[in-house]
Amino acid sequence: MTVRATDVVASASGLDVIFSIRVTYNPSSAKLVTPPSVPPTGTVSVSVQGKQCVASIVALDPRVSLAEAVCLIRGLSAGNAIPASASYVGDANYQPTVREFTLSLQAPAGGAPAPAPAPAAPTVHVTIGRVEVRALPAAQVTRPRPATLSLEQFLAQQGSRGKR
Repeated sequence: MTVRATDVVASASGLDVIFSIRVTYNPSSAKLVTPPSVPPTGTVSVSVQGKQCVASIVALDPRVSLAEAVCLIRGLSAGNAIPASASYVGDANYQPTVREFTLSLQAPAGGAPAPAPAPAAPTVHVTIGRVEVRALPAAQVTRPRPATLSLEQFLAQQGSRGKR
């Protein structure tokens, strides 16, 4: 799991921070030789200064084991070495993970958005327990066939358009 503070905006209540959280398969800590065939699912949360945001993760590319969530925490105070944590609840293919990190927040000059410094050592390794793959029968889709016209009906229709 990788956590980044992507934007910091000054507001009347303090600093509003947008976090980007990525969850992916990590072969160095996994017990499986090959990655799962589906990306991670579920929710992630970020906690800073007693405030929390929770977001559902979305697959960035369904062909690879990578998903991302974005969430916003409003009203944070500026400072250095602010303790923070991010957690992933896990799913059938990926184990839950918690990552502690520190964050430095500076108020942007003039209240304009500015990128926040990346947290120190934000990478968390997700360990996969077991992957179970089941094939489902393909759904049969029946589409209604368009109405067919006889040659006489078509010619009559074309003739009536020309008389307008």
